[in-house]
Amino acid sequence: GPLIVNNLAVAGMQFTDAVMAGSLGPKSLAAVAVGGSLWFFGFSFCLGILIAISPIVSRHFGAGRFDLIGRYTRQGLYMAVLLGIPIVLIGQFAALPLLTAMDIDPDFRELTAEYVAAISLGAPGIFIFLALRFTNEGIGHTRPIMYVSLLSLACNVFFNYVLMFGHFGAPELGAVGCGYASAITMWFVMASLAIYMLFSPRYRKFNLFAKLAPIRLSAFKEIFTLGVPIAITISAEGGL
Repeated sequence: GPLIVNNLAVAGMQFTDAVMAGSLGPKSLAAVAVGGSLWFFGFSFCLGILIAISPIVSRHFGAGRFDLIGRYTRQGLYMAVLLGIPIVLIGQFAALPLLTAMDIDPDFRELTAEYVAAISLGAPGIFIFLALRFTNEGIGHTRPIMYVSLLSLACNVFFNYVLMFGHFGAPELGAVGCGYASAITMWFVMASLAIYMLFSPRYRKFNLFAKLAPIRLSAFKEIFTLGVPIAITISAEGGL
C-alpha cells in the first residue's frame, strides 16, 4: 500500500511538472517533456542497478544477519554517488549534442538542454535516496518511503511555483526553473529519509551509519550482477 502511494506521488510530480510547464507555453512544455524523457532514461538505468539492494537486504534480514544489512546499505550509498556523478556530467556537457543527434526541433533544443542540465544536478541526491529506499523495502518498512514521497510532491510543486514563475523574490526561470525545482526536491527527499533513518531506533541494530567503511568490490559485484539485468529491462521499457 505505501509503495503504491509512493508511485502515485512520483507520477504526480511528473504530472504537475507538465501542467505547470504547459502554462508557460508550448516551447516550455516541449522542453520539459523531451528533457524529462531524456533524464528518465538515464535515471531508469541507475534505478535498476540500485533495485538490487532490496532483495540482497531482504535475504540478510530474513537470515538475521543485521550487520550485513548495514554493510550493503553503505556500499549502496557509495554506488549511488558513483552513478550520480556521470549523470551530472552528461547532463551538463552532453545533453545538447545528444538532442542535436536526435534531431530535436531547434526552436526548443537549447531550452531542453538547459532543463536537462538543471535536473541532472539532483542525480546524486535521488540515487542516495533510492539506496536508502530499497534498504527500507528490504526490511519491509515502507511507510517512511510513502511519507517522504508525499512530502516531495508538495516540495516539487512549491519550488516549481517559486522558480518557474519568479515568486518570493526568485528569478523567473521558466522551464529551466522546473529542472532546478526537481533537483532541489531530490536532495530534499534524500535528506529527509536519511535524517529519519539516522535518528529512528528501528535502524540501530543495522548500524547503517556507524562507520565510514571502505568500498568493497565484492559487494559492488554482487549488486551489479543482480542489478544490471534489471537496469537493462527497465531502460528498454522506459526507452519506448
